[in-house]
Amino acid sequence: MPMVCRGSLFSRLTNTMHSPNPFRIPRSPRGDRGRAAFTLVELLVVIAIIATLIGLLLPAVQSAREAARRMACSNNLKQIGLGALTYASAKNNSLPPGSPQKAGGGSAYHGFFSYLLPLIEQQALFNSLSLDKSPRLETTARYAVVPAYICPSWTDLPAFRNQPYDYMDGAITTYQGCNGAHLASNPQMLTSNQGDIPNTGLVRSGEGPTAKEATAAATLTLRKVTDGLSKTLLAAEFIHIDSGSAAPGNVRPWILSNNGQRGLYTSKLVDLAPNQVVMRDIGGVQFNELPFSSKHPGGVMGVYGDGSVRWIDDMVSLDVYKAWATAAGGESVGGQ
Repeated sequence: MPMVCRGSLFSRLTNTMHSPNPFRIPRSPRGDRGRAAFTLVELLVVIAIIATLIGLLLPAVQSAREAARRMACSNNLKQIGLGALTYASAKNNSLPPGSPQKAGGGSAYHGFFSYLLPLIEQQALFNSLSLDKSPRLETTARYAVVPAYICPSWTDLPAFRNQPYDYMDGAITTYQGCNGAHLASNPQMLTSNQGDIPNTGLVRSGEGPTAKEATAAATLTLRKVTDGLSKTLLAAEFIHIDSGSAAPGNVRPWILSNNGQRGLYTSKLVDLAPNQVVMRDIGGVQFNELPFSSKHPGGVMGVYGDGSVRWIDDMVSLDVYKAWATAAGGESVGGQ
């Protein structure tokens, strides 16, 4: 009996050595049912690892997207800054008018963002405007979206219709010119129940009996910028919406310069830090005084009089910030 076993084993070994693939593992007679499978615990571990990797990658992806949005926003402000300088070169060194209105109130005229249109490749839109009339009469142009006037981080509609008030209807801008900051002695200041207007910056408010005279009064010549263009803020981001309110909030159509009652729609004054959390008409903060603001975490993008675009941090010194806002304040400040 033992000899038979040895013979049988020897025969099988011999047959195996003479087979085409002597190292082939014999297939289980059970077929595919014998193949090993993942257990539930192993699957859960794999899922947990994948979820962890996604959690690590998401912040990097979001950071990259925010960097791209900031770059696009910077390009928009660059267009605005260079457009203002080009306008000044063609208009006897005068910057675009800010917020002109009829003396005594009641009627506003085209302002800063209307006059920039030809300089940012919007000549056809500019040609459609009637500059000697109220921009509220521009029933078609007021809904024309101008990409250079909207930060990519703005996630709401670019144009609004059928709002509770007509001054909210139209294609918006998420940028505002800088009207300046209050000085101890300021004969140029205009009083307003929506926040006194300092008129010490590059984007001015002015009044006159006609559109031509009001526009001239709202214009600043470069020779009056004694603080230097590179140290004077021209425009920055503005996306302020009161808590509990819906868009557009305090953001206005680019075509409107003001409300005819010294409420500024093309500029803001510097009185509060960027992105400071405030609500309109609460705590003494009026419409003209609302802070420059953005959806970029930590600060706002701003363009200066020389066309340079810089980041303005939320923690910037308020004294330095106000100094940047004035065109001839005589302050001694450096860059950020």
